[in-house]
Amino acid sequence: MQAKGLQYSRRHETIKYVSIGLFFPCVLGSLAQVGLPLLGYQAIPLASTTTIVLEGFIAYAIIRYKLMSITPTSESEEDTRPRYKVELKTYLIPAGEDDKGMEMYIDQIVHGRQGLCVTTNNPSEVQGRYGIARTPIIWLSESETKERAIPPNDLEQLTLTIKDFFRNSAEKSIVLLDGVDRLIELNGFPRVYNIIKELNKETAKSKTLIIPIKDKDDLELIRMQLRKDDIENEIFFAKTRFHRREIDDHSFREIVKDLEKELIELDLGMSKIEKRKSGEEMEITY
Repeated sequence: MQAKGLQYSRRHETIKYVSIGLFFPCVLGSLAQVGLPLLGYQAIPLASTTTIVLEGFIAYAIIRYKLMSITPTSESEEDTRPRYKVELKTYLIPAGEDDKGMEMYIDQIVHGRQGLCVTTNNPSEVQGRYGIARTPIIWLSESETKERAIPPNDLEQLTLTIKDFFRNSAEKSIVLLDGVDRLIELNGFPRVYNIIKELNKETAKSKTLIIPIKDKDDLELIRMQLRKDDIENEIFFAKTRFHRREIDDHSFREIVKDLEKELIELDLGMSKIEKRKSGEEMEITY
């Protein structure tokens, strides 16, 4: 159902731009060639102009909504035991000199799991450094290159491409989303968080997403916001169960009371971090 929804969304957007393009040759052409003569005016030859406009909208729709084709491929499997126990969920990892996120990712793809690496580093350098031979790599780069590349400000294409990989890859496949700090710098925290939120839903029960983040405040904000979203969902389901008479009034109030208390604590913590990031909360020294 999710795959159909994605296809429908892409088809809908493509049709929208093609329809806009058709408006010019159909409507304007009719007015210029038919409407004006009926009113006693000379017809205006717009066929070539409106055709160019139509072709422009069609080309934009094809380029804008063309999903990057990623073929899930496995590395040669090593005859050793994995160093890390990586579960089917989203991992938010502090990005430091130890490069733990990449280590976890490499450890998994050389032990049978299909993977996709998204990085701000040159794919050739990544392949050489970590010995990646088959696993696809996407370069977050605006450079014109023969490598698979997505501009870091094209969050829609990035999201659709990762989702498509998840849906076409084997169960327990894994994605390393490196360069989130760069994405936040270019696109802002809210937009990037929405991507992480969407991809987090995709990982539930069958996939793994590893996200290294250098900025400790952004890392904590993402963790807290994901927990906040979970709590709001829990409150919603508690209300649904209460209205269905599946839980009594006392149980409902106890559940919601604890969850709302945690929500308040999260909001206070997030507000403090946001003030610190914006420079509003400054330490005064004498």
